[in-house]
Amino acid sequence: MSGDPGRDPEQPRHALFVRARTRIDKWQNSALARRLQAADVINRGLLFSAVLLLCFVPFLIVLQALAGRAQASGFIRRFGLTGQAAHAVRQALTSPSQTSGAIDGVSWVFFIVGGIAAAAALQELYERAFEVKGRAFRNTPQRVAWLALAVGASFLTALVQPWLDRVGGTGLVDAASLIGGTAFWWASMWILLGGKLSWGELFPSALATGVCFLGMEIVFRLTLSSAIVSDYKKYGSIGVVFSVMSLLIAIGVVITLGALLGVVWRERKKQPGRLVWCAGYDLAA
Repeated sequence: MSGDPGRDPEQPRHALFVRARTRIDKWQNSALARRLQAADVINRGLLFSAVLLLCFVPFLIVLQALAGRAQASGFIRRFGLTGQAAHAVRQALTSPSQTSGAIDGVSWVFFIVGGIAAAAALQELYERAFEVKGRAFRNTPQRVAWLALAVGASFLTALVQPWLDRVGGTGLVDAASLIGGTAFWWASMWILLGGKLSWGELFPSALATGVCFLGMEIVFRLTLSSAIVSDYKKYGSIGVVFSVMSLLIAIGVVITLGALLGVVWRERKKQPGRLVWCAGYDLAA
């Protein structure tokens, strides 16, 4: 006769359930969970992605066109699109000659305002995440400065990425993307927050954003081609927009999450004698 007749067979299962319930409760009461709920990450990501699609993406397309370069080429190269996916993206995006020829008069106003609007959306996102009070229209110089930084980073990436890919392949591109991305988001936070937080205070959020952004790029590099091909076959050129929209939503979520992860890590570091787990479950208040 095997087993202990006095032992409850449901006890191990019950203990496992209790441990799982305890971890869930601990997560729900953690500082990170509270900040994620307060920041309303998903809805904020949706709103931010809409601003990117309506304002910043057209701004970059026009800017690249004025410089005689096709935005589609950079996008295809960055996410490793091939075959039908690359063809669909090229069909969906306007060619440089068509775009540059259409920019005149009042179009310049909308072109500039669109770029500033994207900067304002990112600035508001950071002000909420870091609990910094904004100054509305008086922050316009900071937005213009960030826009110049974003344009410079975009052109630098387009120049350097092909060379890195030839020299070291995807691994070198990813390493450079992590370093460059961290530096870009670090400078972005400092500029858009008007220097109200020190570089040291912002670094954890910049690093977290850089890591999350790289992870997002790797995921979309593996999945975006098939998604674009599928949506293009179903809906035509507008299907490419649907696929790109999912990417923009992910960007909004990643930027918010990276900022909040850094804030929580910095707060935890100030509390002596507490252990910070990489998994995030013990980021408790």
